[in-house]
Amino acid sequence: TLLGLAQTPLAADSTGDHPPQHALGYWLHGEGAPTMKQALGLRPGPDPHSRARAALPLLLATLGSGTLAMTWGWMHGAMQAHAGPLWWTLVALLALWPASEAVSAALNRLVSESVPPRRLPRLALADGIPPEHRVLVVLPALLSNAATVAALVQRLESHHLANLESHAQFALLTDYPDASTESTPADAPLLAAAVAAIDALETRYGSRQTGADGLDRPGATRRFLLLHRERQWSESEQRWIGWERKRGKLEQLVSLLADVDAKGAPRGLAFIDLGARSQPLPGTPYIVTLDSDTVLPPGALRELVGIAAHPLNQPRIDVTRRSVVGGYGILQPRIVAAWPTDAQGQLLGPNQASAFHRLFAGASGSDPYNAVA
Repeated sequence: TLLGLAQTPLAADSTGDHPPQHALGYWLHGEGAPTMKQALGLRPGPDPHSRARAALPLLLATLGSGTLAMTWGWMHGAMQAHAGPLWWTLVALLALWPASEAVSAALNRLVSESVPPRRLPRLALADGIPPEHRVLVVLPALLSNAATVAALVQRLESHHLANLESHAQFALLTDYPDASTESTPADAPLLAAAVAAIDALETRYGSRQTGADGLDRPGATRRFLLLHRERQWSESEQRWIGWERKRGKLEQLVSLLADVDAKGAPRGLAFIDLGARSQPLPGTPYIVTLDSDTVLPPGALRELVGIAAHPLNQPRIDVTRRSVVGGYGILQPRIVAAWPTDAQGQLLGPNQASAFHRLFAGASGSDPYNAVA
């Protein structure tokens, strides 16, 4: 039955595309599950869309009633103290916000404890990331000084060594720090240092190919890139800054990859032309954005691409509504705090962490029990 359904042509949906009916998960637990149950003579289950529509009103009603009940409890205490109406009103106004925060925290904990985690379907990609699913890993940052440049390049090198993939590029996505002028004397040396460091990485780890003479030469595609922007005047900040800072860099990078000419080459003008160093491969469908202090574990890049590449997870966009109506446009993996370290960067034991780290960081490092759950 599944194979028959998977081979049945379906009409295009509101996005103008055909649903991924060739993926068996579409019929088992996706949008095609009611059709499969009908074909098997089974009773259709509850409509997931109707449950989703009912969840928000139920959540808001619970939040509102809980907040009012807790506020009334505090007001009742003030009334018992024989305070006047003005005092009751003041207590109510002051209690509304902390009461809503307490009820919201309790609801979030209740939902997270009662709803089991759902793993997204994924492709194994046993032979590595294929060329049609190539990925660009970027580190948005500021080129503030030479030490920062060295640290960023070292972090980029670590990401590459932990995820050795033939069809992955790694880039620094950078701006100059805010300034009162369009350029400063420190700009050119910082950019030159970043270019030299990226070129050193490319020389050490870049793609290689063997020529007809048997000699090993650099490949046609660079592995390490530098995407850098000049400052622009900001009326709101009254400063020369990188346009929209981090969000702006990412938005312009997406435009760079999407805006291609007739030959498929990107033609974006947002970034400084540094030759091949500033030219990501056209047609790159995925961008992985990492903070400068985020660690990309070994094999994590392939797993992330495997999730995004699965047919059920690929975004289906309704052009009229300008929204993603199926799949995912953005995936945010779970982030855990790193193991605590001392001032020299040496790892500390769990009992040696500071009180601040234990209170706010939660579970550190590898968390196998939660991952299995």
